[in-house]
Amino acid sequence: MICTVTLNPAYDKTVEVQDLIISEVNTILSVRFDPGGKGINVSRVLAEMGHPTQALGIIGGDTGLFIKNYLEQRGIPTRFVEIDQPTRTNLTVVDIDDPPATELNEPGPVINEKIILDVEKSILDAINDSKLFVFAGSLPRGCPHDTYCRLIDLVRRRGGTPVLDTRDEALAEGIKAKPFMIKPNQTEASHLLGRSIESIEDTASACLDFVKGGIQVAIISLGKKGAMMACEEGVFLGIPPEVKTDSAVGAGDSLVAGVCLGIEKELGMAEALRMGVAAGTATATTPGTALCKKELVEAILPRVEIKKLS
Repeated sequence: MICTVTLNPAYDKTVEVQDLIISEVNTILSVRFDPGGKGINVSRVLAEMGHPTQALGIIGGDTGLFIKNYLEQRGIPTRFVEIDQPTRTNLTVVDIDDPPATELNEPGPVINEKIILDVEKSILDAINDSKLFVFAGSLPRGCPHDTYCRLIDLVRRRGGTPVLDTRDEALAEGIKAKPFMIKPNQTEASHLLGRSIESIEDTASACLDFVKGGIQVAIISLGKKGAMMACEEGVFLGIPPEVKTDSAVGAGDSLVAGVCLGIEKELGMAEALRMGVAAGTATATTPGTALCKKELVEAILPRVEIKKLS
């Protein structure tokens, strides 16, 4: 069982238009609704791949109820803290003639200390069922920047394995608790380390620096170029096959899900990276906020190249 913790989930609405014209009336061709948030996406991918997962976090209002019902109807148990403020709504506008998509994201509810304490309790209740916890996504308003640091420390003290996928101050503070794994992109890693990260050599060096700093598995996502990983087994570059991409939304979350799945299955870190790159690539071929399908991940998997770097 892999648990995900999404403190600032979203009700995702995706609309498709043709030839979007700003400041004019545009006709919507199709509408899609999905539960959103990085951790929730990880749980959705894990469930699609047939692996047990449980979704934790904070929800509220009708939009939060939609998320809870959507997940539970698809066999994903939830342990959400429910509040009296509605879960935020995110709007993705897809111009079918001019990708990529435009995202309009609400900031979300305001969280207080009592709600964070309730989240801690839900984690402690869930840790009997799972050791691997994925903390992912932005922090809602009212959460101190060190909230992930606090929750990661809680999981570590109870013998769990925490994974962190966030950005900005939440990432800078969160890594102080030494999570088992992190997955910044090149820009986020550059901000953390205070230097430019552009080439493959730069990226490998950055991953190694994170490992030297106490992170056991450091992954830097490279978009359509794949992902770099450093760990005890070495430094690996995962290169995806060329595919026709539709939307990058959720691709990084799928990468995290695939790697975590590989870790749970004890495939070895190189094969876990292969699984992650395959899942991320499969999601990139889907429209809007849609995520990968198991059949496509399995088809892409043998086409992912893994290089061990010296």
